[in-house]
Amino acid sequence: RVKILRPIRLSQKHGEGIYTWKNGDRFEGQFAYDKREGLGEYYWNDGGVYKGEWKADRMNGFGRLVKDGMDVIGDFFADHFERPIEEAELGALRNFVLG
Repeated sequence: RVKILRPIRLSQKHGEGIYTWKNGDRFEGQFAYDKREGLGEYYWNDGGVYKGEWKADRMNGFGRLVKDGMDVIGDFFADHFERPIEEAELGALRNFVLG
């Protein structure tokens, strides 16, 4: 199920919106040419959540991951947690990631 808040271009998810997969996972955020890109929130059907930056459909940049007993704030690259960061480093993303 797709709810896009801006027009879809070329039958692709593009702009800001919400996409829900058949398994119940959901993404709310920015899309570019059918990929998650920019800021977004991913909700797994098991209760896990990632809030942060996306690039090329992957967790990439600053973010917070709460899943499987872990709660980490840090730098992600290609869906993998790279390094923890201090809250002060979040800057403008602080409210989005921690909110």
